Amino acid sequence: MSALSNIRNGLNSSGSSIIVGILIFGLVATFGGFIGSSGSLIGNEVFSVKGKSISQGEYSLEYNRIYNLLNEDQNEIDPNFIDQLTRESITYKELNYQSAIRAGFNLSEQEINKNIKLDQSFYVDGKFDVDLYRGFLSRLGMTPTDFKEFLKSRTVGANFTNFIEKSSFLPNFYLRDFLNSTKQSRDITFVKVALEDEAQKEKVSSDEIDKFYQNNKYQFIESKKISYNYLSLNSALFIDDIEISDQEINEEKEALKDAFKSQKRISHIEISYDENSKQDALLKAKELSEELSISPNKFNLLVQNFSSDLGTKDIEGDLGFTDGSFFPEEFESEIKLMEIGDISKVIDLGNSLHILKLTEKTNNSLSEMELKEKITLAKANDKLNEILLTIEDSIEDISLDDIYSDLNLSPETVTSESLELFVNKYSDLDFLDDLDQNSLSSSFGPYDINGEFLIFKILNYENETFKILEEVKSDIISEIKLTKAKSRLKEIIKIKKKELLSNPSKFTSYVELKRGNSLLPVEVTSKIFLSSVEANDAISVEALDGDIYIFKLDQVNKFKGITSNEEIEASKDYLDNIYKRIVLDSYNESLRDMSGLN
Repeated sequence: MSALSNIRNGLNSSGSSIIVGILIFGLVATFGGFIGSSGSLIGNEVFSVKGKSISQGEYSLEYNRIYNLLNEDQNEIDPNFIDQLTRESITYKELNYQSAIRAGFNLSEQEINKNIKLDQSFYVDGKFDVDLYRGFLSRLGMTPTDFKEFLKSRTVGANFTNFIEKSSFLPNFYLRDFLNSTKQSRDITFVKVALEDEAQKEKVSSDEIDKFYQNNKYQFIESKKISYNYLSLNSALFIDDIEISDQEINEEKEALKDAFKSQKRISHIEISYDENSKQDALLKAKELSEELSISPNKFNLLVQNFSSDLGTKDIEGDLGFTDGSFFPEEFESEIKLMEIGDISKVIDLGNSLHILKLTEKTNNSLSEMELKEKITLAKANDKLNEILLTIEDSIEDISLDDIYSDLNLSPETVTSESLELFVNKYSDLDFLDDLDQNSLSSSFGPYDINGEFLIFKILNYENETFKILEEVKSDIISEIKLTKAKSRLKEIIKIKKKELLSNPSKFTSYVELKRGNSLLPVEVTSKIFLSSVEANDAISVEALDGDIYIFKLDQVNKFKGITSNEEIEASKDYLDNIYKRIVLDSYNESLRDMSGLN
């Protein structure tokens, strides 16, 4: 990524919670003499971090980076909020840099210059553009020295953060203890309160049903519906009725012969020369020609090693196809005599020598069956196009029934289909926006949909209506019962907890329950393994389906088996990452304390 891109994006060091924004990018350090000190932002201090002045240029860089990140979704963000984030981000980065220097991290002038000189951001046509460089630093209000110090601070700070990440590690006994804890099992006693079972205990009156229906009619809307006929046309419908004569086949055969010439694919070795090098070129071409006469399979290798045509030497010298008129006459006269695999004599074009190889040859001849299929398909397409044009010209006047009759086809009928489904299936139809009661008996089409031409006739259009009570009564009863049951859950949980603690023997017990069990929902198992025996309490957990599980942790069973070295190694990356996260978070907190930011 280029310098400008990095500055705009403010890359973060991998895995770091500190807003490091690594800006490892290059500018040319040896051009300091080209930049004066007249930038409009120079000397304009915004704030300081432990004695280090933060210039307007550095502040603007970070402010714009954060602004662009926050405005990716085109949302307006309070400038004061962006200012606060900018100051905190710069403060963290500067304190991180100062901590790195105290820890002995640094970057030499030579290393900075090396990184700078590799950058292509200010290169135009392969050369460093001084004006582009001058303009960039001028807009930042920085001298080359200021900017190099800025780059150094970000690079050294990032290196220090990466060092913290890489140097964090956990001893094997910690890993073993962790693995053993994940393998422990637990004994529990529990009771399940099934929401649906509780709901079935509820009674619902007719008044409650009527009231719910009246208050929530918007939930029970019958969507718009449409009934229609449609006819699907394609060329395959007419193929069986088409007859092809021998004369037509012969005429097509002659037409193909005249229209399409055989194509030949050519590769070449080129040896270019001038007046001074012609003799050497001729000797080299003769040498290659003799070698190919003995070992023609070496052609591609010789192309790679000796051809001067940079455009084709990496693609085996391929020049493409010719029909006899594409290449120079010197080529074409030789190609006429060649078959697949043949290698030509050396051809002189005046400033370059060439050795050709014929690699492929097309065949334009078709069998009688293929010709018949080709003619049949063409005639079927012609028939289809003729019909489609007739329909399109008279769709407003012609009856769809007449079309069915003329073509001896039967339409498909769809009754009371959701208008939403219809629109999803045929989203590109131009009459959808105007579809209403006035569309009845109207015909529309033809429309090309996935290679099929469809013609529609609207039979019926039903506007949105409220579903009648009888249609939704069972849904309403279920909803009311669930609502009533949920309102009682708090009291039910309280009673069940008391019963579980006072008389656990009447409830279900699981012994040596493991983390990956299939007996309980995942969310319930997770809560069980986060609980402590010492709490000696009944705990409730709501499952995703609304059921309530109330459990008492009876015992934690330690793992007594052997944890293998393979398991330890497999867990090392996972735990190391967690540990690094803890270390970095701790370091982050120390920087926050130093900064005085809240």
